[in-house]
Amino acid sequence: MATANVYHLRRVAATASKPCYVCYKPTSSCLITPDNRDFFYVCDGHLKDPGFASPIVSDEEKESDKKKDEMTKAIEEVKKEYEEKRKNKKKKKDKKDDDKKNEKKDDDKDEKERDDKVGLTCS
Repeated sequence: MATANVYHLRRVAATASKPCYVCYKPTSSCLITPDNRDFFYVCDGHLKDPGFASPIVSDEEKESDKKKDEMTKAIEEVKKEYEEKRKNKKKKKDKKDDDKKNEKKDDDKDEKERDDKVGLTCS
């Protein structure tokens, strides 16, 4: 009787770790069949190897991942728009402040010229 080539990843306690089936490094990751008849310990490095094992992803999980990606993109767009608006608002405020400073300088200059023209003398 052959077993299906479907395994679930289980973690065991660090004290119960055993050597990896491939490289003999101690590991707490165990691949086990759904009916619990066959199992072997494998290190995380081999689990990440695409030639060794690949995860089974259901359609529901794919759809939820797509929704998460779309939400992440939407959030990034909103953040960019907010930053642009904030920058524009700051530029407008800075421009108004500069205009006010220039007006004040012009007013001070006009007052000084007026006082010079009057030429008040006290006797």
